[in-house]
Amino acid sequence: MSSHIKILSPKEILAFDNPPAFNEEERKKNFYVPDWARKIFEGLKTTTSKVGFILQCGYFKAVNKFFVTSKFHRKDIGFTVGVLELFLEEVNISDYTERTCERHQAIILKFLGWHNFDNDVKSLLMNEALSLCNKQTKTRLMFLSLVDFLRRKKIEVPRYYAISEIITQALINFEKNLITLLEQSLSVEDRHMLDELLKAEDECVDEDKKVKIYKLTLLKKSHQSTKPSKIKENVRDLNSLHKIFIELKPIIDRLDLSSELIHYYAHVVIKSKIFQMKRREENKYILLLAFVVHQFYQLNDVLIEILIQSVQTTRNSSIREHKEKFYEERQSNQRIMGKFAHLGENRHSLFLTHRF
Repeated sequence: MSSHIKILSPKEILAFDNPPAFNEEERKKNFYVPDWARKIFEGLKTTTSKVGFILQCGYFKAVNKFFVTSKFHRKDIGFTVGVLELFLEEVNISDYTERTCERHQAIILKFLGWHNFDNDVKSLLMNEALSLCNKQTKTRLMFLSLVDFLRRKKIEVPRYYAISEIITQALINFEKNLITLLEQSLSVEDRHMLDELLKAEDECVDEDKKVKIYKLTLLKKSHQSTKPSKIKENVRDLNSLHKIFIELKPIIDRLDLSSELIHYYAHVVIKSKIFQMKRREENKYILLLAFVVHQFYQLNDVLIEILIQSVQTTRNSSIREHKEKFYEERQSNQRIMGKFAHLGENRHSLFLTHRF
C-alpha cells in the first residue's frame, strides 16, 4: 500500500478544503451576528476582525469547518460588510492574522459546545477508522463515515489531508495486524496447502506449445450452465475448495473477516495473474485464504441456483407434457364422441326409413 492513498479526486479535495459557495439566501442564513456572540463582536476593535469573525461563524455553522483566510470568498466578504453596515475599504483580510483567527475559532467552538481537532481526537478517529477497516473497503465511504463521526461527536472537521492520512495509516495497521495473526496461526502444512494453489496442476499441448494450467486459475471459474459436464467441473472445484476450507476453518473463524473484506481480498486474487500473486510475499496468504472462503460460498450458491433452475425446468417440462397429453386425449375423445354421434344419427335415419 502506498504511503498516502488517493480517496477523493483533486476537484473533490478542492471543494472539501474550500469554503462552501453560498447563494444569496444561504449568505443571509449564515452571515449575521448571533445572539451569543453579540458582546464578543462589539468588543472587536477592527473592521477586519469583525468581518473575519462573522465569516468564520457562518462557515462553521454551515459545514462544521474552519478555513484559511486566503480562501474566504470575496462575495461573502462584501455581503458581510453590507449586513454589518461597515465600510469595505476598511477590510483587509490579509491583516486577519493566524493568531487572531485561531483565537476566534476557539471562541466559536467553546460557545457552540464543539471540540477542536487535536491529538486526542486523532487517536479517537484512528480507532474509529480501524473499526471501519473490517466493515468497509471503499475508502471514499470510509472518509464520509469519519466526517459524519466527527460531526456526531461535535468535533471540528479538519482538512482533507488530515483524514486521508488517518485512513491510510489505519488500513496499513489493520492489514499488518491481520498478517501477524495469520502468521501466528498458519502451520507449515497450512502454508503448503495454500501454496499448492499457485502451482501448475497439469499441462496441455496447444500447437506445439505447452501451456501451464494452475489450480488457482481453474478455481477462479464457475459455470452457470446446467450441462452435466459443467456441473461436474463445479462439483470438482467445490470439493477442492471444501477440503481447504475445512482444514483452515479454525483460522478463518479466528480472523473474523467481514464479508465485505473477504469479497475485496478475493477479487484482488481473481484480478491478479499467477506471477503477481507469487510476488505478494507479505499478504499472499491472507489473499489466498479470503479467495478460498469467497469461492467456496460462491460455488455453493451457483450449484444451488443450478439445482433450482433444473428443478424448475423439469417441472415446467412436466407441466407442458401433461398439458400436451391432456390436449391430445381431449382431441381423441372428441373424435370418438363425434363418431358415436354420427353413428347415432345414421341409425336414427335408418329407423325412420323403415318405419315410414
